[in-house]
Amino acid sequence: MKDNLTYLVVAIILVIIIVVAVNGTSATGNSIYRGTAHACTDTDKSNYKYVYGEVEFLQGGQVVVYGDKCLDNLHVRDYYCSGPNRLNSLSHFCPNGCVGGTCRSDSVVVN
Repeated sequence: MKDNLTYLVVAIILVIIIVVAVNGTSATGNSIYRGTAHACTDTDKSNYKYVYGEVEFLQGGQVVVYGDKCLDNLHVRDYYCSGPNRLNSLSHFCPNGCVGGTCRSDSVVVN
């Protein structure tokens, strides 16, 4: 009886591990959507905060475009593909400000 209980507990733990692995959890919470086919392309090919890019992602049978965007004057949200069917995003600090969905590469002197 005790052996049967041990096998049952081990089986339940294995099922939980498999479910978590299949669903693709993200430790940083950046995962936005996981598709079922090769459905993610990124125009800037990176998550580089000084280059504007757009991600085309197949979501619910339709192509949705996610463009990098300023969250405020000092932060940019950069969308990128972390795999052929995985859309992610990162928030970056922009020390020189954020304009047009990209961090400014240098400071601007205002007279």
